[in-house]
Amino acid sequence: MKKIIFVIMSLFCFLSFNIFAEELNIKNVAVYSVDDGEEILSNGVFTQIKKGIVEFFAHTENESIQNLTKDNKTHVKTILNLTGKNEKEFYFKASYNNSVYPKKLKFYIVNLSTNETVLLPNSGENYFESQSYIFKGNSSYYIYVEFEDLKNTVNLESALFCLDLVSKENNAILGCIENKLLIKNNLKLFEHEDNEKEQNLDKEKGQKIIGNIYFDNILNEEMYFTLDLEKDIKFSNVNLYIDGKEVKIWYDLEL
Repeated sequence: MKKIIFVIMSLFCFLSFNIFAEELNIKNVAVYSVDDGEEILSNGVFTQIKKGIVEFFAHTENESIQNLTKDNKTHVKTILNLTGKNEKEFYFKASYNNSVYPKKLKFYIVNLSTNETVLLPNSGENYFESQSYIFKGNSSYYIYVEFEDLKNTVNLESALFCLDLVSKENNAILGCIENKLLIKNNLKLFEHEDNEKEQNLDKEKGQKIIGNIYFDNILNEEMYFTLDLEKDIKFSNVNLYIDGKEVKIWYDLEL
């Protein structure tokens, strides 16, 4: 009876080895059989199965809270560790909230064993994603992603941005590093105290709108002004003054 049990257990271990061997690390452990009184069975070998480990975490130099500066850049610094002999194919995906977005993204991969550096191209379909890369087993990598030329930062106090590690095989997100960006880029347009809300029509002096701009921005911004007129009122000329200095403008009477 004990012989039959041992044979069944050995068969199960053999089947387990074939099912998981391609995806998992295999470690053999010697197991001794029991004397049944008639003969001593030879030592059996059971298979202990241990999954390969993928670790994705923030580098010690990563800044989880950053300030937006005049160079208009942010970054994410991470470490990717692979335990196991098998190669893995991953790609990276970046995202921002609050409708903030970078116009340029650069994905760098550094193999910490060889110091080989690779600039991973952006995906042709989505420049917020990188192309996939095959990572070797039992290796560590330094991942550095730089976000450049951020847009839509006006009037935001902060924004969250993150970097996802994504499996090429099934597009599953395996890990995420999230940072916070503090933004001092305020813009306010409000009424000047000398502005007259009600004015009489004066063909000689014309009409005036006086406003104030509070512009506490660290970045340069391009702006333009529009006039909304009711009851089909038309005008022949517009003059724009900023801080008392006339600014040349272009306008279209048909708009």
